[in-house]
Amino acid sequence: MRNLLRSCGRWTWAPGAFCRGVAALLVVVTGACIARAQEDSNFDIAGLQAIRGTVARTSGSSVFVKVHDGTVYQVETGANTHFVKNGAGVSGNMAHAGDTVLAGGELDSKKHTLGAVFVAVVDAAELAELDQRRAEWGKTWLAGTVTAKHGTELVIKRPDGVVNTVVVDEDTSFRKRHQSITLPDIQVGDGMTATGTSTKTAFTAKVLTVVDAAEIREWSRLKDQ
Repeated sequence: MRNLLRSCGRWTWAPGAFCRGVAALLVVVTGACIARAQEDSNFDIAGLQAIRGTVARTSGSSVFVKVHDGTVYQVETGANTHFVKNGAGVSGNMAHAGDTVLAGGELDSKKHTLGAVFVAVVDAAELAELDQRRAEWGKTWLAGTVTAKHGTELVIKRPDGVVNTVVVDEDTSFRKRHQSITLPDIQVGDGMTATGTSTKTAFTAKVLTVVDAAEIREWSRLKDQ
């Protein structure tokens, strides 16, 4: 997972570069994929349907993925599919039989096909970290778009549509592009991630990082297509 988090870019593909695409998936929007448990093979990532399983075989542009219940899904890739392996974006299908993959896009559960927006080859350690971060979503970290500011409170809308109040105090650190900023620098419409602690009424941020809100808007757009 940590290697995957180093990938960065947009959904506009450039060969050899993957500057925030899968990173947006696994950092900004990972919390939106609230899969219930390790054994879940089908789940949502910010409205994109996704599967996790083992590559049974490949054929041309298709990757056949066997999930935990034995069902084999035909993952259809194309020019707009984004691939990542070992923390780096690659051009073209790099999955091989026996690899563990995450794939997301448009799922047809009856035909057992998935039109892939992304395919990521992951190892056991990365899956364990993904599961841990998913379990901590909304408890120790969250992400979303700032929709309102009220003094030391920020209202954010998460990629899964849930609205949270984020409270900042004198112990909160603010960052943007590796630079230290202050609360007044944060504007309505900014994307953000936050780590901290959660209560029933609010999330108190220890570190608040401004990110590219376009990533969150793009996932929301993809979700509604």
